[in-house]
Amino acid sequence: MAEIRPSSCYAGHAPAITDAHVAALEAKDYVVIDGLFPRVDELRQALDDAQYRKTMQSESIRTDRVRWVTEEDGVVGDTVRALKGLGDRFAPAVGYERVDAPSKCMVARYEQGGYRTHLDHDPPSDDDLYWLWKSSREQSGRVLTAILYLTDPDFDACLHGGCLRLFLGCADGDASGE
Repeated sequence: MAEIRPSSCYAGHAPAITDAHVAALEAKDYVVIDGLFPRVDELRQALDDAQYRKTMQSESIRTDRVRWVTEEDGVVGDTVRALKGLGDRFAPAVGYERVDAPSKCMVARYEQGGYRTHLDHDPPSDDDLYWLWKSSREQSGRVLTAILYLTDPDFDACLHGGCLRLFLGCADGDASGE
């Protein structure tokens, strides 16, 4: 069974991260790395064949289906180990000597709709799960998040939407996302 371990346990599984990637994360608080995982088609197929379930949140908040994956899940597990290994390389950029890797990773699949604007510092009052999970998120000490997009090759952001927007530097009480 997967457990929480230092991300250094997975350093050998991480894809090649350059000093420029680390510097970008440190300077801008985010980094985008295209083409980091070469087995995208195989990973996409494995996840397409998987079972997903509806989240407990209302569809007015999010319309995705989710699945939790671990490092034991075949080709998906290879990617989980690689994502966990990123923490070892990026830890100094977020001010830590080392970071722990979670026991599981969440896969979210969006068919349509999406996730309304999500600002952790100013959550909407009707997002029951935010408030339910708030203390566990605070206790987890999460300092680094990795997002792997597996969009279809014919994905058109103008047509389909679903682009990640970052709201960096928002102050408490600012829900504008500006």
